[in-house]
Amino acid sequence: MTCTFTWWGHSTSTWQDGGTTVLFDPVLTARLGHLRRVRGPVPRRRAALADLILISHLHADHTHLPSLRLIPASAVLIAPAGSRRLLRPIATRGVELREVMPGDLVEFGGLQIRVLAADHDGRRHPGSPHRGPALGYLVEGSRRCWYPGDTGPNLALDEVTNVDIA
Repeated sequence: MTCTFTWWGHSTSTWQDGGTTVLFDPVLTARLGHLRRVRGPVPRRRAALADLILISHLHADHTHLPSLRLIPASAVLIAPAGSRRLLRPIATRGVELREVMPGDLVEFGGLQIRVLAADHDGRRHPGSPHRGPALGYLVEGSRRCWYPGDTGPNLALDEVTNVDIA
């Protein structure tokens, strides 16, 4: 089975395993507030065409609402528990939102996604009412992909060994 990994910049990447496409922490625009891309092109529109979107934490450079508006309504969005109010505009378009906590196991499209704890501030920003745990993900299909976003691991070492890509 063919697997591909595409890095789009910052923490945004795509993992294709068989017929399932996973998009991590999408930022698919040229700018985000005061930040702008200086290397590499803006991802093509096809970068948003994912079956499953995994969000590691609620900071704007990982839960980028303008980029999430580009994902298809048929997608499933996995995000930290406590994100429903922030992501309501995305979910009302038909995108299925599943809130998760460390220790959860999600099965989707032949993949198993283990939700892992991570060390990072889970608030949208200081003082924000939007808060949830910072997460990492171990995605297992024909290969194993560990994705912690830009967070530091808060895991037992045996959970992230023997991975094909991190």
